[in-house]
Amino acid sequence: MFKIKSKGFSLVEIAIASLILAVSIGPIITLFTSSKKLDVSTKEINLSIQYSNDLIGAIHQKINLISDTVDINNALDSSLTGNLNLSSLGINPTPSNIHRFLTIKVIETLSDSKFFFVGVKISWVSKANNRSHEIEFSNTIQKF
Repeated sequence: MFKIKSKGFSLVEIAIASLILAVSIGPIITLFTSSKKLDVSTKEINLSIQYSNDLIGAIHQKINLISDTVDINNALDSSLTGNLNLSSLGINPTPSNIHRFLTIKVIETLSDSKFFFVGVKISWVSKANNRSHEIEFSNTIQKF
């Protein structure tokens, strides 16, 4: 009898190797897409923090120009006027997909000092999962 030496892989070996590869590559692809979504979400949260800090910081620097009777409740960037106009505060507006709302209230105290509650709410629709998100920041600022 003649013995045939085969070079290469049999069809069964190739089928099993393909099956193992297909089963193992699925979770790896899922891991990459999840990582990308998380990266986009983290960037969006960092941007919202930056936009709120910009506005709160600018108001803190210009607090002496703000009226002692100011009463602003959830005003969009575009509706801010006078000393609270974005250009007079020296900050840029947010992109069209991000909305920044400002609230400023006078805090009543027994002293002669004036304190203001400054709140900023940032809302956006995430590019990662197409869901709405909202983050609120606040600070108390004293006017000297």
